[in-house]
Amino acid sequence: MKRWVLLLLWAFYGVAPARTAQTLTLAVEDDWFPYAAERNGQPEGFAVDVVREAYRAVGVDVTLKSMPYARCMRVVRYGHMAGCFNSLKDASTVRFYLFHNTPLFVADIGIYRQTGAPLRRPLTVNSLEGKRVGLTNGYTYGDAVERSVAFRKEYALSDLQNLRKLAAGRLDYVLMYSRVMDHLVGSHALEFRGRFQRVGTAIENPLYVTFSPRHPQGEWAMEQLDAGLAVLHRSGRYHQLEQRWAFGKASPGGWHGQRP
Repeated sequence: MKRWVLLLLWAFYGVAPARTAQTLTLAVEDDWFPYAAERNGQPEGFAVDVVREAYRAVGVDVTLKSMPYARCMRVVRYGHMAGCFNSLKDASTVRFYLFHNTPLFVADIGIYRQTGAPLRRPLTVNSLEGKRVGLTNGYTYGDAVERSVAFRKEYALSDLQNLRKLAAGRLDYVLMYSRVMDHLVGSHALEFRGRFQRVGTAIENPLYVTFSPRHPQGEWAMEQLDAGLAVLHRSGRYHQLEQRWAFGKASPGGWHGQRP
């Protein structure tokens, strides 16, 4: 009955019924600045801004809930939430999640050790045979790392914890995204400045929001994000966000002995 009343009002007075805003809730990792972290009780970071603005561009009101990355992926895998970010698309994730076409961003994972003599050539994952290598629990590092049994994988609860283990000599190497490394060394300068050296690259890969095939909004949310990202790229707004977060140029550091 109410629907007919609204339609009659529209017909007689030319007033359309108000459109209900589309809403969506996503999970976001809480400790991966400058891409995504919880700060002052709110999600903040480059990826957070990209996701929010992409959905806004297509009329979707998105709410973000911060949580540890391992939990973020778990709640999406079992359909409790529609999506989680930021994730690699590799053999360990494509079995359980849906992925949009346009990535949120592209980032590289550096290989770091304690500062020492410069190397003649950069290290790769294959160079780590027999070494103790620090990884962060719940993170994915690409197929070459995930499938390798040549080196000893030692897991920590956070990237910061891995850096402290490396500084203490409890690890030979740490694999870490270069922007995250820059941030951690910069924000703990008294503890870390000059202590570490980038000696290679493990992988350079795009990162995504992973969506749940089990959640009723999963596929729809994926399609809406792709549409919104297309708007950001066409309009130049994506580039503006890169510049705001100083992502318009390559991260400093290199295999040849740069000290973060």
